[in-house]
Amino acid sequence: MVERVVTSSLENKPYGLVLAGGQSRRFGRDKALAIIAQEPNVLIAVKRLLPVCQQVIVVANKNNLVAIRNLVAKFERCQVIVDQPPYLGIGPLGGIYAGLSKFSPNQKVNLIITAVDYPQLPPKVFQELVSHPQVYLADLVKAHYTLAHLITSKAVITTWLAEHSRHRLQDFLKELACQPLTSPTNLVNCNYQRRIDNDQK
Repeated sequence: MVERVVTSSLENKPYGLVLAGGQSRRFGRDKALAIIAQEPNVLIAVKRLLPVCQQVIVVANKNNLVAIRNLVAKFERCQVIVDQPPYLGIGPLGGIYAGLSKFSPNQKVNLIITAVDYPQLPPKVFQELVSHPQVYLADLVKAHYTLAHLITSKAVITTWLAEHSRHRLQDFLKELACQPLTSPTNLVNCNYQRRIDNDQK
């Protein structure tokens, strides 16, 4: 059974982590800055996390860093950072490593993670996610590993990355004993620009 937790005051809320540093190769252009649901995807992700998180950390890449900082500059509880060496360009785990790098190595950090390619998710999805630690979201079709609630540390992910040659997020979540939290709503991401263009016609 997935444990349910309740958070109220700001300091007791988790940190939000927006994964916006990917190369978007399948999409064909920067997914973080793409506008699919009236605003840039990264801005939608930040706005959804701020009500349920004490601070939101956006992990960008060197190409979209300035644009993302300009987009979120008005939010006091939002910080934008870039991928950190030695784990540059390895996908979601590199973003999580970068986000945890702002904390002391052994500090247990409560993190709500979202990729930027879910601009059409209802806010209640994140409210439900906050209530359950050590989970990732799944729908009736597949698992969505980049929508997750983790409690971990920089030391844990650093050790894991050093010991594994395949840096797959689902493998790291398995190491943390994360469970799927099933959503009755289909969780649609925007991996492919052609699919989005067809949906909008």
